[in-house]
Amino acid sequence: MSALPGLMPGPDVGAGLVQSRPIRFAAVATYEGFEVSPSSSPVRLLIMTALLDGEQIPLSRPVQLGLSREAGSWVAENDTLGLFGDGPSQHEAISSFIEHFEHFLAYYTRLSWDEVAGDGARLKGVYDDLAGSHAPQNR
Repeated sequence: MSALPGLMPGPDVGAGLVQSRPIRFAAVATYEGFEVSPSSSPVRLLIMTALLDGEQIPLSRPVQLGLSREAGSWVAENDTLGLFGDGPSQHEAISSFIEHFEHFLAYYTRLSWDEVAGDGARLKGVYDDLAGSHAPQNR
């Protein structure tokens, strides 16, 4: 389980990490122990919930994000959403990603369909689907 609410390791996390020393997740928002586990391949994490209009909501399906280290910085990203977060630690990269994700979840679910076109329409559909019945009804 993760120190960040609604975040769980993805299904393909096991192989590279299980062979290294055991991973410990602190009860506070740190990833000590996780950061020292050697792994060259990206770690996959799942976001299960998100904050929308001040309420923690379950997502209709998990949002998968890849976590990797690039040029001395950690990067958390999702290609479908075109989002990333980065930081000097895994926790900061994940927190940055979640902050961006929740911003765009609120933004796109509040837009009506006549306010979007092209990739904006695609993203509205994705975010509306993720919010499910929790999406604002003025769409």
